[in-house]
Amino acid sequence: MKKAYLFVSAAMAMACIPAMAEDIGTDTGYVKKCVNIDACSTDNEDVREYCRLGNYNCHSDGSDDLLQLAKKPSKPSVIDLLTVLNSKWPSYVITDYIKKAEKEPANPVSFVAEGKSDESPVVIGRLFRYSDGRTGLAMIFHQPTSSFFHETLHFYEYDPTTGIISYKNNLTVQNAPAPFKSMSSESVLSYSLNDDNSIGRYFEEVDGIFVDQYESYAWDGLSDKFDYGNIIIKLDKTDLASKLRGMNPTYYAYSDIDGDGNSELFLGNKDKSEQVVVSLVRNDQKGKDSNKYILLHKKSSDEIFVHENGISVEDTTYASNGISEFLTIKDSGVTARLTFKNNQYYLNGEKFDSIKADQFISSLGKVKDITLDWKKLKQLNTIEESMNIDN
Repeated sequence: MKKAYLFVSAAMAMACIPAMAEDIGTDTGYVKKCVNIDACSTDNEDVREYCRLGNYNCHSDGSDDLLQLAKKPSKPSVIDLLTVLNSKWPSYVITDYIKKAEKEPANPVSFVAEGKSDESPVVIGRLFRYSDGRTGLAMIFHQPTSSFFHETLHFYEYDPTTGIISYKNNLTVQNAPAPFKSMSSESVLSYSLNDDNSIGRYFEEVDGIFVDQYESYAWDGLSDKFDYGNIIIKLDKTDLASKLRGMNPTYYAYSDIDGDGNSELFLGNKDKSEQVVVSLVRNDQKGKDSNKYILLHKKSSDEIFVHENGISVEDTTYASNGISEFLTIKDSGVTARLTFKNNQYYLNGEKFDSIKADQFISSLGKVKDITLDWKKLKQLNTIEESMNIDN
């Protein structure tokens, strides 16, 4: 996993969060009205601290509740903004960091504030300068749990004309949907604030062949925009390369083609004329047979069709050497594969009668209309090592 911090119970970490506010707005954790930090009462100091930190995403409803820098600096430092925020919602993690900065110079644009133990919350922050003179402060609240960790991303905007600091929840990365549907009970969403002024979002899983999805959101001076993604999957490097058949995937998309709650991964070259569809199954019960994971490979002359009960790739040239495949799918796995090549049908590798083949194709059901949201892919890695696909 990306983070190396150790852990208190996830239930403990999250239990007191609703007590922070009388009214919670959206599922991004936007708090409309805050309560006194004493409402986060618990014997565990680290959990109590997490509740205090949670008040940082409070919204100012009136002028009497506004946070303001009195001197209105044009380019405030991290310490300038943290001092004001901490005066409103005191936190020992932030207080200790500010005190430390009084003794030795602090980085003016980024910080990492760690708690008193490996089980304590960690706050990571970075400034983002707007092209119009405003300053944004992004902060990641990292809470260790019993098995992994929980993270939330918060963003604050400082206006030098008024000196006011306001909470925002309109970053693209904050509101982006989960990269794909997953029924996994062991998944983690986390973030990074990078030196190139980008914000990273990680979606990691423990079970299944999917390992990690990284998305980079670049700061353009006024907002963050999706830039590229990296993907790591748990397949043998040599075997995956052979299934790609020389294709250099530069784009990716997800679609839950069989409606089981787990998305399939679509990999495409620059113009999407070649595509590979990969099953991101929930567990490894299907063994090491890559044919269970690599659903199909679309060539430039082929067309992919998603059906009610499966998926097919069909040679549209009807050439004598063309190959078409028809797959029935259940729970993200191939239940049967019908192949047509050299004017002969094969079911799971065995010759198959053409009349029964027609019945099999009919059993796939109607063709569904799906729209893929293709995104730029920079790297496709296996869990062992990079496949040297770097775009």
